[in-house]
Formats: sequence, structure tokens, C-alpha cells
Amino acid sequence: MTPMRIEYKILLIAGLLANLGDNLIGPFYALWVRKITENPLIIGNSIAFYSLLTGILIIIFGKLADKYNKELLAMLGYFLSFIGTVSYLIITKPWHLYAQQVLFAFSAIMLAGPLKALFSQFINKEKAGFQWALDDAGNKIIVAFSIFSGSLIVKLFGFTNLFVIMSLLQLTAVILQADLYRRSRP
Repeated sequence: MTPMRIEYKILLIAGLLANLGDNLIGPFYALWVRKITENPLIIGNSIAFYSLLTGILIIIFGKLADKYNKELLAMLGYFLSFIGTVSYLIITKPWHLYAQQVLFAFSAIMLAGPLKALFSQFINKEKAGFQWALDDAGNKIIVAFSIFSGSLIVKLFGFTNLFVIMSLLQLTAVILQADLYRRSRP
């Protein structure tokens, strides 16, 4: 029996931490964004803009991603997510919401193909079902935990502290992915 590769463990932990950081805001996004605008079109359209931009560009970038170091692209994707998360601390105008969604879209674009390719490369073929299940189950559990934790953090400490915690989790994912990138260098 072949043990889990360290690269797989790094990918799994970085992904779970990033997912935790992403989802702490969960359903509280609408509460927070009301401080900037109460216009439901701006609130909804900023998220729709993210999805549309990601959907269009992910295919284009997927082709480009095959030509570059996937560990580096994933690290850059996590870094953009970190910057987008930090931007919660400075957003004050509706157009800032759209700029933030561009950051998150480019993060998603840089993570989608490269992370799947890396997981496929480093997964133990004898335990592929179990290891893919760890990733999927871990992400579902993390979302539940993050929404519960996010609600406590917002209630007890407010949005600023929530955004700091989210940013620190994202930064940890960047650091873990940077270690994987370092390991991939000759």
C-alpha cells in the first residue's frame, strides 16, 4: 500500500484552508454589502459578473495553463484570492465590488485547471476514490464549519475581524502552495 504523497497532502490542506477562508463570509455577504449599497441590482450583478467572467475565461486559461508550471499558477491563484479577501477591508463604493469580483474571478481561473491537474498527478492511484472523497467531503464539511464559525465571528467580533481571519487563512494557503511550487523546481 502506497501512502499519501506529501504533494497531495499539501494540495488538500491548502485547498481546505482556502475554502474555509472563502466561505466564512457565507450568507453574511449580503449583510456586509448593505453598508456599501442597498441596491439589489449592484449586489446581485457583482456576483453574476464574477460567474460570467470566470465562465468565459476559464476555458481560455485552461489551454494556457498546460504550458506553464501548475504549482506556480495555483500559488498565484491563491494569492489573488488573498488580495481579494484583504480588499473587503477597504471596499467603500459599489464599483469596488466589481473590482473585487475581477480579482476573485482571476483567482478561480488560475486555480481551476491547475489544481485539478495537480491533484490528478499526485493522487495515489490505488487510493484514488478515497483521496478524491477526502477532497470532496472535506470541502463540504469546511463549508458547514465556516458558515457556522463565520456567524459567530460576525456576531461576537464584527466584519473587520472576520475579514482579517479570512485573509490569514488565504495567506496560509498561499504559503503552502509556495512550498509545493518550491518542491517542483529542479
